[in-house]
Amino acid sequence: MKKTIIASVLGIAASVATVTSSYGQGHTAFDNYNASPYMNVRYNGSGDISPTIHVDLLYFIGTTANPAALTDLNLNVPLNPTKMALGQGGYWDGVGVDIPGYSTGPVTFQVRAWETVGPNGGANFAASGLRGSSFLWQESSLTTGTTPANFWSGLPGPNGAALLNLTAVPEPSTFALIGLGTGALLFFRRRK
Repeated sequence: MKKTIIASVLGIAASVATVTSSYGQGHTAFDNYNASPYMNVRYNGSGDISPTIHVDLLYFIGTTANPAALTDLNLNVPLNPTKMALGQGGYWDGVGVDIPGYSTGPVTFQVRAWETVGPNGGANFAASGLRGSSFLWQESSLTTGTTPANFWSGLPGPNGAALLNLTAVPEPSTFALIGLGTGALLFFRRRK
């Protein structure tokens, strides 16, 4: 009988530990439409961009000013075409995200956006010829446990400012041509 009681107590303790560890992370709403302030993704200063633009979230538990220290969540969330049709382009909404390893304190975030199809499209941020990164910002804390994810409140704003601007990335051949042209100019200048 003692063995049965001990086994039962150990089983309950193991199930509580499993539940606690599964909820031992922070949650945030990966959503720039319901965040405050409202900040969208833009291209050439306009929020009227294609739904072929996708976004991803990077994070660092604590505060950092170094983008290389961030961990990529490898999300691939498209911009919301319904909001674009309503004249509210550059927004996405409704994706709850878990931040692994979070227990308490601030978290640093960055959003990356890229074009997935079209002349500059790529399967991910690094492969796309049209991409952009937001500034780094901190959220003072995240919700944990079974509490629903919180919306961002640490964005610096103001309302209507761009969260990030997409820019075209020149192809490597463009850089090679610039280098050859500069080299030729220097060569001919030395000859004189």
